[in-house]
Amino acid sequence: MPAKKSFEQALKRLEEITETLEEGQASLQKSIKLYEEAYTLIDFCRGELKSAEQKIKKVTGKSDGTLKEEDFE
Repeated sequence: MPAKKSFEQALKRLEEITETLEEGQASLQKSIKLYEEAYTLIDFCRGELKSAEQKIKKVTGKSDGTLKEEDFE
């Protein structure tokens, strides 16, 4: 996978790989290479999602009318 690929680009490539594999026309060698690429892309996407999840904050109202920011669980 090229460096600096965005989450959206990785997801699009995963969709392309899935379509190719579902067609069943790829040779065994090509299927294995596509599977390996997909595994790398999945790992990348999981990392991006985990990073985004850690950045999400929850904003709640306090009884005095002010807002409080806390980690989202």
